[in-house]
Amino acid sequence: MLLFAASYARAELYGPTDLECSASVFWGDDTLTTTNEFGSDYATVSAAYGAEPYSSYFSGTAVASAEYGRVYLALTVGAMPSSYSQQASRASARFTDTFVASGPTGTGTVYFSAEDHIDITTVVLTGDQTNCSYATSGMAVVRNGITNEPIGITFGAPFTFSYGIEGQAGFDGTNQNTIEVRYEFIRTLIAMAFNDADGSNVTDNVTIVSESGAIYPKGPALRIAKDETNIIALWHSVTNINYSIASTESLSSSGWTIAVANIIGTGSTNRVTIQHGAVTGNFFRLEMQ
Repeated sequence: MLLFAASYARAELYGPTDLECSASVFWGDDTLTTTNEFGSDYATVSAAYGAEPYSSYFSGTAVASAEYGRVYLALTVGAMPSSYSQQASRASARFTDTFVASGPTGTGTVYFSAEDHIDITTVVLTGDQTNCSYATSGMAVVRNGITNEPIGITFGAPFTFSYGIEGQAGFDGTNQNTIEVRYEFIRTLIAMAFNDADGSNVTDNVTIVSESGAIYPKGPALRIAKDETNIIALWHSVTNINYSIASTESLSSSGWTIAVANIIGTGSTNRVTIQHGAVTGNFFRLEMQ
C-alpha cells in the first residue's frame, strides 16, 4: 500500500483570492477508471469495483474542504486481494488570500505559523498483518511544512499568500489482505508575525486586512499549561528565530519581565518548561528578537 500527503505554500504579489478543492477515486493498470469532483470550498466522491462473490474488491472515498486559513482532507480506502496495480483515493484543497499589513512603514517580512492534525487508522480484517503491504517500507507519509522562510512585503501594499495540501491513499497490486485505511489531514493557519526592515518584531503595531474578509490572528500564538511546580509554554516556531517568553502581573502594566530568553525556533512546536519562581505574574507573551 502507498499512503502519502504533501503540502505547499506560495507567496506572491497581487494574486487572486479564492478556494479550490478536488476529489477523485481511481483504479487500473496502464488505463485508469477515474471518478472526479471539483469544487470551491468542498468536494467529495466515492466509487468501488467488485461484486459478489468478492474475489477482488476496492472502494474509495475522498473528501476535501477549504476555508480561508484552514484546509482539510479525508481519504478512506478498503480492499480485498487487489486486481490492479493502481487503486487509490486522492484529494486536494487550497486557499488563496490577499492581505494588506499596515501600521509600520517601508519594507518588512511576514512569517506564517500553522498547526497540523494527522490521523491514520488502519484495520486489517483478514490476513497476516506482517505480510500486509502497508506494513512494509512501501508506506510513506510525506509532508512539506509551511514555508519557514520570511516573505518580503511592503507595509501598506497588498501581498498574496496561497496554501494547499494534497494527499493520496491506496493499494498496490501486492495486497492480499482485506484492509481498510482512513487518513485525515488538517492544517490551520494559526498566526502571522511581522518584522520591519531592521529585523525588529513589529507584530503588535500591524493591522491586517484580508481581501476575503477572514480574520487572521497575529502571533505567534503562545499556549500555556501549568502544574504544581512548572509552567509549560508551547508555540509553533519559525526556524532559527530567537524567542523569549515574558510575564507580567497585569495587562495594564507596561512592565514585562523576561522569564526565558534565547530560545531558537525549530520550525515545528517548541516546548519550554519554566519554574513558577522564574515568573512575576499570570500573563505571558512571546517575543521575537
